Parts: sequence; C-alpha cells; structure tokens
Amino acid sequence: MWAPDSSRPFTSTAIGLACLINASWVFADMKSLDDTALANISGQSGLTMELDLALTADRLSYYDDDKGIHLEGFRVGSAIDSAGQAFHLVRIDIEDDASLNLDYLVEDRRVEFGDIRLAGAPGVSMGGVFFDHTLEGYLNISQGGSVGGAGYTFDSAYTMTGGRLGYRTNGNEVFLDDITMNVEALGVTLELVGDTLALNAPRVTGDWEVGAIRYSSNPLNHGVSLDSGTGQPLPSYGSLAGSYDLSSSTGITAGGRSGERGQCVLAPNPNIMTLDGTNSWVLREPGARRSIVIDPGPSDPGHLAALAEAAGGRGNVAAVLLTHHHADHSEAAREFAESVGCGVRALDPAYRLGSEGLGDGDVVEADGLEVHVVATPGHTADSLSFLLPAERAVLTGDTVLGRGTTVVAHPDGQLGAYLDSLDRLHALAERAEAAAVWPGHGPVIGDALAALTYYEHVYADVDPVLWGAAELSVRAQLAYLRGR
Repeated sequence: MWAPDSSRPFTSTAIGLACLINASWVFADMKSLDDTALANISGQSGLTMELDLALTADRLSYYDDDKGIHLEGFRVGSAIDSAGQAFHLVRIDIEDDASLNLDYLVEDRRVEFGDIRLAGAPGVSMGGVFFDHTLEGYLNISQGGSVGGAGYTFDSAYTMTGGRLGYRTNGNEVFLDDITMNVEALGVTLELVGDTLALNAPRVTGDWEVGAIRYSSNPLNHGVSLDSGTGQPLPSYGSLAGSYDLSSSTGITAGGRSGERGQCVLAPNPNIMTLDGTNSWVLREPGARRSIVIDPGPSDPGHLAALAEAAGGRGNVAAVLLTHHHADHSEAAREFAESVGCGVRALDPAYRLGSEGLGDGDVVEADGLEVHVVATPGHTADSLSFLLPAERAVLTGDTVLGRGTTVVAHPDGQLGAYLDSLDRLHALAERAEAAAVWPGHGPVIGDALAALTYYEHVYADVDPVLWGAAELSVRAQLAYLRGR
C-alpha cells in the first residue's frame, strides 16, 4: 500500500462545482517528439501524481421532457473528516510491450448525495446515500482487440477495503459496514465490429464480504460505525459474503441506426417475451424521400409519433410491411398506415390495408431501396423475413431474436417449419447475402452466421429423425397441463 505524505506542499484551486484540489508541484522539461520517436517508446518510467481531492455541489439536476431529478448536497472527500479531502495517487507507466499501465491508490474517500428530490415535488424527499471506500489496483491498456488490431484490451484488478454503503432518511440510517471486495477482469476487449461497438469480458472474477449490517435512528451517527454517545459499535444485524465468476458480451449501436439504410424505433412495451420492446424499423435509401416501415408495433401514441417522424411523416412512407401477425408487431399497423397515407402489406390477408399482399420472393421498392421477402414460417405460419441486399442484413421479426431464442407458437407455429426456416436463413448467411441480423426484439447481431449456427445447435443434440416425435410429445404434455 502507498501511504500519503503529510509533508506534501499543496495549492488550492476552485474549479467548476466548488472543487478543491491539493496537489504536489510537478516540474517537466517539455520536448516535441515526432511519430518515429514516439513509436519507439517502451519500458519508460512514467509519471506519478499525488493529490488530495474535495468536491462539493449544492445541486446536480437532470431533466428530460420537462421531468427532472435533483441530487442535492453532493460531496466527494474524506470519509473520516467531513471537511477533509480524499488522498489519490496515480502512477502511469509505458511497459516493455508498449502498453499503458496505471497503478492507483485512493484512500479514505466518500461519495455522497445528501438528498434526492423530484422536480415539481419540492416537499418530497427520497433520502440520501453515501459510499465510503479505499481502493488499490491497476489498469493496463494495450492495443489490439479480440478480432484484430483495431481495438483495445484491458486488464484490471483492484481491492476495496473499508467500504460502507448507506441510505438515510428523516434521521434514520441503515448501511452495510466494513465492505471488502476483490475483483479481477483480464482480457476485456473494446473494438468496432462492423457498425457495432463490441465490449467483451471473457471472465470477471471476484469475492466480497460485508462485515455488518447496521442501523441507527440518531442523526449524529451519520456514516460511522460507533455510536457518537457511547463509543460502542452500533448494533449489527448480521453479515454477508459471496463470490462470482462471470462473462459478458455487449454490442452498442449508436443513434438507433443500423448501416446507412436502417433506423430502429424501440416501442415502450418491454416484458419477458418482447425483451426491451418491439423494434419498429424504418428503411430508407440514403438521400431518398420515401421510406418503408417494418412492424409499427403496439398502439402507443408516443411511439407512433416517433415512428412517423423517423419515417418522414405523411406522404413519405411507401408501405408498411409486417413480419407476422402477433399484436406486439401488428396492432398499430392499420392506424399508423392511415396516419401517413400508405397501405399495409402482409402474408395474412386479414392484416392488410389495400390490395397488395406479400409472398416469398416478392421485392418491395421505394426510391431505389429494395427489400426482398423471404418466407420463414415456424414461429407463426405467416412469419416473413426481409432481406436488405444493400446492407447485407436480414430483418427476422421473431424468427431470430437479438438475445436468447424464440418461441414456436403452437398451434399456429410448427417446429419442423421453423427448423427449415433456420436452414434457409443459415444458407443466406453462408453465401454472405446476410451478414447481420436486425431482429424484432433485442439488439442488432453483427454476425448472422454465428447467430444462426447457435440457433441450430440448440437442436444439434437431438437426432433430426426424432424432431417430429419430440414435437408430438411436447404437444401431449401441453394438452395434459391444459386438462389439469
């Protein structure tokens, strides 16, 4: 552990939100280096920074659509001394492999909001929160991601000690005391894959312990383990401990857009079946006026207004297309189409507006944009997918989701037909006609072939000869449950 030096000289500088920084003086002889010289830098002893930090703000506010939240009495500083500063030490080095390494130590730091209030309700308090901790760890950043050189790899580990996490309201306070935590995350990569920013953490491990769960009704006992009157430890209501070993993969597509021709407008209908909500898609050739809308989704005024704006408004939508008839995709189709002045095309005639339907092999055009219809029954009998050749993307509705696997909706859906549809989509991906999946729910999938291979492997352990029997068995089980 690095210890703070009590003899450090310091200067005080007020910055922004009443920020007080006390730091050692640093002297350097600055010299300009060209790219060749910089490329040869490695294994250099770097920069060490020591500072004491105190930061306060009367109020931090966030507003969206005339609704806001106020975080009042914000403070970063010493956990022990409410008027003191927290010690920070950062050591920066360039290693022999040209990676950047940061070793850091944070001692006696508290981050606190004295009160949380909603705008428009000045008399209502939601209470305050505080977090005390000491941290020691490192972060190493090297060039090169998991799929090539155009990314970064991060290795990190830290230990937290002296942790305290609390909530207080009306003079009462409950907090987790004496928190310790060890975390290691190695080989985390951040890179751009296609138009998706991919963050992959192959393994994150750690353990944690809470020494005591404490409560006090005395306002003078704020953020302390000992009673201010008696000096004795506040009552403990037990302890907690645990460990974890996990991995994660996250894809981020900026602005709701996919490629140059697709924009996703997310419907506000999240649940266990729709994931984050229904993806309503607006497709338009770059620079063109007219668009094509896929699956307007639920009849929600705010969603339909946002969808109309993205599609260009009345007179600028060539057609509404439906991937299938389920209400979370089709409920607002007629309402939306009438509002923007176009028809609804679907495989099932019951869901059409106008005389034009949709079928396998059809090509829908709008100002140079081509959308090819691919029949993919299985999830439902009328399920369609839409291939966008200019983007090498396929819009799959509920046939392939952005997370997890889909439901074969018996009796309308059929397992055999669904597996045949997966084969058909897999063939498109193998021929590189579909490199990405733009699903009806969940995030865009940048690797269509990998996703479709995964879907097919869900059934790989079962002999195809047995699929029909398996379907019949499941039907029999469902019939039995209905009879109960």
